[in-house]
Amino acid sequence: MLPARKDELLPDARRDLAYIADIISTALSGAETDWEEVVCEFADERNYLSISAATRPSDDAPTVRIEFGVQDEQVRHATGGLVARWLRDSARIAGLEIVQMDGKSCDVSPFAARLSTYAELPATVSEMAMRDAD
Repeated sequence: MLPARKDELLPDARRDLAYIADIISTALSGAETDWEEVVCEFADERNYLSISAATRPSDDAPTVRIEFGVQDEQVRHATGGLVARWLRDSARIAGLEIVQMDGKSCDVSPFAARLSTYAELPATVSEMAMRDAD
């Protein structure tokens, strides 16, 4: 299960980045250390959360993506998304590239608050592509 976010009275970007890193780290915890791509999905009948990470051989920090939103049997509609660089060794975010909700850029704290509403969704997919040994 993904970690829950502690409700706080005032937004705190540092705390919320740490919470997002905990979500990513927990989702990726079942992956081997030498993965090239990992996809973890959580969903129910109406909502979904997708956490993916991908790296190229020359990358020091893989790119992680978080997407959440609503779905039905045929289509998904993303309401939030994040793209960041991920430090595998320290399990933390190295740099944010995109943070959006409802199609608009936003701060980390509102994103983390909305993300927390998807943290209790059951796991549905966990896939991993390993790097070929050369």
